[in-house]
Amino acid sequence: MTVSGDKVRALFQRWKANKSRLMVGFWLTPSSLQGHINGTVSVAEESLIVIGSDSNCSVQFSLDGCVFDFMNVLAADPLDLADTELSLSIRFPTGGRCVVTVLARPN
Repeated sequence: MTVSGDKVRALFQRWKANKSRLMVGFWLTPSSLQGHINGTVSVAEESLIVIGSDSNCSVQFSLDGCVFDFMNVLAADPLDLADTELSLSIRFPTGGRCVVTVLARPN
């Protein structure tokens, strides 16, 4: 399900407010650099997202010009699902991509 940048920005702001645990897998081309980080959103601004881990590592990126798809959401409003386990695919204008997955909260 493709969604707008405005909805994605609102979702990152909610994840920041809720201190949601996220896993970010990223693939950058043409260098073929890939990796992942687990952490929480520390910055959720208009054009800047920063996800930091407990070990002082972080990944930051701009949402400008990106295409956003929810991989496991069919028809619901993504903001209604902000606290559930879901995966957001982000395709960057440079050809790179990342997948942000909300990690399930323990009971």
